[in-house]
Formats: sequence, C-alpha cells, structure tokens
Amino acid sequence: MIRQYLNKNACTAISINPDSVNTNDLYMIKTFSDNGLLSHFKAQVGDIYNNQFQFDYDISYERDKAIFQGSTKVFQWVLDVIPEDPDAPQDPNAPCHPEEIVELRDTRNFEILLDIKTHYPIEVKYVQSGESLLQLTYDHRNFLKKLVVNGSWVFNVTTDNSGNILSILTPPLVEEEPYYGPQQLGLWYRYSNTVLPKGASQYYETPTIFISPAFSMVELLNWGPFQPHLERVHVTLQHGYGEEYLPSTLMDADYFNHQYDQDGNLIKYDFQGDIRRELPYQGTLGKTSVRSIAWKCSTKNNQ
Repeated sequence: MIRQYLNKNACTAISINPDSVNTNDLYMIKTFSDNGLLSHFKAQVGDIYNNQFQFDYDISYERDKAIFQGSTKVFQWVLDVIPEDPDAPQDPNAPCHPEEIVELRDTRNFEILLDIKTHYPIEVKYVQSGESLLQLTYDHRNFLKKLVVNGSWVFNVTTDNSGNILSILTPPLVEEEPYYGPQQLGLWYRYSNTVLPKGASQYYETPTIFISPAFSMVELLNWGPFQPHLERVHVTLQHGYGEEYLPSTLMDADYFNHQYDQDGNLIKYDFQGDIRRELPYQGTLGKTSVRSIAWKCSTKNNQ
C-alpha cells in the first residue's frame, strides 16, 4: 500500500505557493486524511502555450492503486488591458483575468498504478476506458529510466549515480536539420555543488507542462524518485525542432536564492525564466517568482 512508501519518507511537501490560488502563478496544496493518506490534491501549472492547468481531485485507494475523482480545467489568463502593439514584450506582472478553455475540461476519473515493491507509479490511465496516459519504467537501482506518453511518445531519462535526473529527452531526430544537427525534445537540468545535510529534502516545481499533464501531476505528487538530492539551479526545455530561419525552440529558467529550514529542507527559492511563453514567439519577458514550500515531517513516534 502507498502508506509503506510514505513511511519511508520522513518529510512530504504539502504545499507550494498556497497564496497563489486565484492567480496565474503555480501553486500546489495537499490535504491529508486522519490516517495520514493524501485525500485531496489541488494544483495549477502552466504549459508552453501559456495555458494554466488546474488539477482538483479527491483521492481514494485500493491495493497498489490510487484513484482520482475530480477535474482538470484549463485557463488562459488574459490581460485586462490589451496593448496597442501586439508584438511588444509583455509585462508578466500586468493585471489579468482567467478565461476557461471549456473544450479542454476533463472530468474523467483516472488511476495511478503503483509498483508492488517500491510503490513508485508505473502507469496513469483512465478508469473507464483503460486508456494509458503515462507509463513509467525504472532501472535496477529504482532510478527513473523511461516515460511513454499516450502509448507512443517516448522519453528516455538520464540520471547521475545518485538518481538525480539530468535529462528527459526524446530519441534524436532521425533526419538532421542542417543548421542545428541532430535534435532531441525535452528537458535538461543542472545542479550546484552545494552539499546538503543528510536526509534533507528538495522539492522543485515542475517547470512547465511539456511531457504531459499526467507526468507534471506525478512530479507534484512526488510518489517516486522525481525530486533531486542536489540543489537545482537551471533547466533548459526544447519544445520543438529548430530550423534556421525560425525563432529558437529553447526555453531556459533559473532556480536561485535557495533557503532551508533547520533540518536542511528547502523552504523557499526564486524561479526566473521564459519557461511560459506564448507561441508563436512573442518575446515574453522573464518573470521572477518566489516559491514557498511547507513540509509535513513524520517522527519515529507517529510513523
């Protein structure tokens, strides 16, 4: 049962930016039942097209399975005042309001299947149709190895010797583009050399929905080896295959000003970059956001 996995992990991130509800910024809030199991999950994270996905789910459990009932809604946050020059860089702090993209609303129940030994997620699929949204595989060290999205789109994962994720990438493009050479879509992460206390916990936002909403949700839940043991400082995303006369398909963002509690758990950092950008390219200004993290830590007496 998932409780066995949770009891192995002394600290769980229960919220990130809870004050950002009803804004266009990232947030995540977890609610737990009296017996310590996650009972409700609410979060918002953007995609590369500047849409904001809002997850709002009640969670129940069967053996090696978590069942999610609720909805995913998608919003565009629209400027209150439309600029006269549509090609001018947008001010990320300008007042705006949400407009739901109703046709993208998803109210189907889904389930996360968990490995019988590690209790790491191995598949996310719809309950009624059985359609697979995400499959996850791990190597012999239980490090993340491969993702298969919607049964066909493959991402290979590289890690260091401690399991910290270095990249999540598609196979190289078979036909090279003359200007760029072979290309891969996905994410590259960089880390600092900061030595953290033993047992300290890190928790970073999923930078943007690109791989799939299901994977971003699994990252936020953190029921597996998704968060690093090292201090993350940079992420690069390639969201499309580049061509010589088109704008760059790379997005970059930095994590900095890390702050820790007395036990070494990450409780605050700044996130800055153009990871959320409307396409076609509009030169959106990089936005700096403070990320605040709250933890729930167990003790030997209450495990």
